[in-house]
Amino acid sequence: MTDLPRASHADRQHTTDLLDIALAEGRLDAAEHETRTGTAERAKDPQILAGLVADLPDRPGVRDWTNRLRVRAADRRDAVTWLGDALADGVLTAGEHERRLTKVAEVVTYRQLKRAMDGVGGPPFERERLFVTEADRARLAARLDRDLAAGLIGSGDHAELTAAVTDASRYGDLDAISADLAARTGTGRRADVPRRLEDAHADSRIPVSGHERRVARRRRPWRLAAAAATVAAVVIATVLVARVPDAAPPTATGRNMAIQWQAGPDRPSDVQATGTWVHADTLIRAREDLVTAYDAATGRQVWTFQPPDRQELCTMSRGVSDGVGILGLGADDDGLICNTLVAVDLTTGKTLWRRTRAVGDSGTSVAAVDDEVGIAGNTVVFKEGTGFAAVGLRDNRVKWRKAAPATCAGYSVTAAGNDAVLISACPEAAARLVMADPASGQVRFQVPLRMHPDDALVNRASNNKATVVLSTTPLVVRTTDDGTRTADAVLSFDARGNRRAAISLSQPDLDVGPAQIPGAYPGFIPYPGARVRSLAVVGDTLIIPARPAGGSEENRVAAFSLADGHRRWLTELPEQIIGAAADANRFVAFTYLGILHTLSPVDGAIVSEVPVDGWTNYPMHTDLRLLPGRYAVSNYHSSTETPPALMIG
Repeated sequence: MTDLPRASHADRQHTTDLLDIALAEGRLDAAEHETRTGTAERAKDPQILAGLVADLPDRPGVRDWTNRLRVRAADRRDAVTWLGDALADGVLTAGEHERRLTKVAEVVTYRQLKRAMDGVGGPPFERERLFVTEADRARLAARLDRDLAAGLIGSGDHAELTAAVTDASRYGDLDAISADLAARTGTGRRADVPRRLEDAHADSRIPVSGHERRVARRRRPWRLAAAAATVAAVVIATVLVARVPDAAPPTATGRNMAIQWQAGPDRPSDVQATGTWVHADTLIRAREDLVTAYDAATGRQVWTFQPPDRQELCTMSRGVSDGVGILGLGADDDGLICNTLVAVDLTTGKTLWRRTRAVGDSGTSVAAVDDEVGIAGNTVVFKEGTGFAAVGLRDNRVKWRKAAPATCAGYSVTAAGNDAVLISACPEAAARLVMADPASGQVRFQVPLRMHPDDALVNRASNNKATVVLSTTPLVVRTTDDGTRTADAVLSFDARGNRRAAISLSQPDLDVGPAQIPGAYPGFIPYPGARVRSLAVVGDTLIIPARPAGGSEENRVAAFSLADGHRRWLTELPEQIIGAAADANRFVAFTYLGILHTLSPVDGAIVSEVPVDGWTNYPMHTDLRLLPGRYAVSNYHSSTETPPALMIG
């Protein structure tokens, strides 16, 4: 019999690497890490090394709630958030909430954390184990009343099932009662509550991490419970599979990324950028006096566009279409007389057409890249002195004109896809939002808005557009909910213009998007002329950087449901966020020290954290764009140390 092989240096190094990962992820504290690392460095027996990491994952970024594994700091923070949601939803009493918070602070393994979170929505539990609310019970009780009135069940059945609903504590209970009701009535359908929540979950109105947060005590068996639970499990499993990101981000390889190229410094260096476009294989950066297109592969300048006749760029379309972008030019240093629109061919930088628009006696609203013009398909929609107008993207032919309401003035235009959102500012801080077909101008719906009083000052240089359309589909608007400064909010609307949710920008523990969503005063956003807006609307979720209440750094990412306004998740990052971008599968936050953090839009989990080699520049605001396999960065300010544009790959 031979002795077991001794542990090699590589074995010890591998073990200490896993311990370092566990420390970074908050699975070990500093003292435990030091103790285990010291033991690993001296170990000669492979079994000792194996024991040191037996309760740790074998790679970074593991999000599984495996019983034996030690809890990540991020999961502990999420648990605190979920408990807060359960308290707010009435799922937990204040006393139970405090007891569970104490348990969460003390847990070590996921087995213990699961016990502390039993019945609360958020963790990856089976649906039937989650607690229900009084509202859930009330819906099923109302169904019983309707079936009794319709003669589908007798008074005895009604009394028995109503008592069962009163005692129900978890979704498994309600599922079983619903199945029993369907069997007695012969309808073969489930009750409203479980079906409603499953539908909301399946179409992303309720995320996996926040699915069914509800309250209670004990479980009562009912016939068909097993069948109902099986059906629910299949539904949830199908949804989970469907929601898993199907396109891994380029940062998921585990390697560091590097700066592939960076453009030479701007001259003069005190002129800030006003916006960024991406077209085909070019990154296009616009500033007040010059627009430059860079080859995305090499950083070579492809073309430049310089405003003629001493004019300056004062507005630009948010997006581009069919290889065309729209610039607004004016000769007024304050940006008020922004009276010339120019269509630019983004392949060559040549002018396709110019149009002079009427802007009224005092000009139009101010500050570069405020929403004066937008592109939707082959239509350009813009503001003019008396209201709004639209022309063909390439032929400049007028398609329609629409006057603002009497006593009102055109305030902003946002166009994208098949939507054009026209906002008119009216006296007494009122406003009218119109959703129109961009090609015909036909009104689909209109809704009133409350605006900050300064919003109505559409001709003053102090106005930085506090009311901003963040998304057209779905329609999401930052405005003032009731006309007071304390009610600044993001509002969401359905396809018919009905109000869905209001998300307060000032929450008990967070200031939401202070550097992303312009406020009514210049101090509310560091650079009013720059559309930073490192936020995203992904499906039915608003994802946006935030900072602790009263704090100074946006080092958190928060997600809110656009269906009900509730917070879906909150993820803390180690440094200030300087830029962010998203697609359907990921939200990427770029932080101050040059680290790309990729988060899952579903639950905010950090998929990867990848440093950028060679990052020595510290701009506070960048325009980050996602390209295939790499990231484009346009800095709003440039200097000899900070390039105007660069590519990371």
